[in-house]
Order: sequence, then structure tokens, then C-alpha cells
Amino acid sequence: MRFGVFTSLAGQTWPGVLELWQHLEATGWDIACVSDHFMPNTRQREGAVLECWSTISALAAVVPRMQIGTIVLGNTYRHPAVVAKMAAQVDIISGGRLLLGMGAAWQQNEHDAYGMPFYTLRERLERLDEACQVIRLLWTEHRSNFNGRYYRLANAPLEPKPVQTPHPELMIGGGASA
Repeated sequence: MRFGVFTSLAGQTWPGVLELWQHLEATGWDIACVSDHFMPNTRQREGAVLECWSTISALAAVVPRMQIGTIVLGNTYRHPAVVAKMAAQVDIISGGRLLLGMGAAWQQNEHDAYGMPFYTLRERLERLDEACQVIRLLWTEHRSNFNGRYYRLANAPLEPKPVQTPHPELMIGGGASA
């Protein structure tokens, strides 16, 4: 049996998250994951939220044993080629301990506040499917080509590759209402 914990980055400080993760590492937890949001899901849209990739990159370097991950990245926030590159680097920094959690994105107030399109649920799910294909191609192929409905790659490289072979574990997560 393995044990893991999910760390929301809302209302947190870097020293607080670092202390928590060091405690989790020292007490034998198997995996810890961080959330991916830019603001709280409240009407006021107020409160500090640590940025996911910066935080997990730093944690990868200072927490040497636990598997680390994201629960879950909002696919509409970043192009999947950018995600593939960032994830490969975090896998390298962590020595091959990354779990990449991906989701279709659900928090409409973030999309509205930052001018990102909030597609229909169906389109967000279709985009997530293509994004996962793009990420896996970039992680495993020397040069990647992809011609999807939403994303395209043309002889795209990704170096250095992740440490894990054939690639880091990709977890799809989410819940939705229509």
C-alpha cells in the first residue's frame, strides 16, 4: 500500500509548503502532489496562490525521496509542448520521480480573469486528449509531428528527455458538471 497527499497552493506560503513536504518526506509518505490554480475559486478572487511549476520545481530539488506530482494541471492554461518541456525538466531535477496529472480545466473564474478561452466541456476534453498525445510524442520521439484539431507539431524536438523511460506516468484526473 502507498500513501500520498495533495497540497493545495492556495492560502499557502513557500516556507509553509516546504516545511510540510519535508515533514512528509521524513515521515515516509510515498507521493505528494500540488494543485494548479492562479486564484481562489471564490467570488472575491482574493488570496495568495503559489504557482504550480515554480513550486514543484523547487520541491523536486529539496525533497529527495518522495514521488512528486500535479493534481491536476489545467490543460487550457498552457500549450502541451510547453508542459512537456517543463515536466521533462522537473523529472530530471527530481531524478525521475514526476507524476504528471492533467485535467481539462474547470475553474471558469481563472479563465475569465486572465482572458483565457473557457471552451465547452466537450472541447476541453477533446483538447486534453490531444494534449496528452502531444506530450507523449515529445517525451518519446526524437522529432515529433502532430496535426490535430487543436494542436500541431512540425518536426519538434524536446531535449533533454525525461529520466523515466519510456516516460513519466501520466494521470488523468477531474470531475465535471455540464
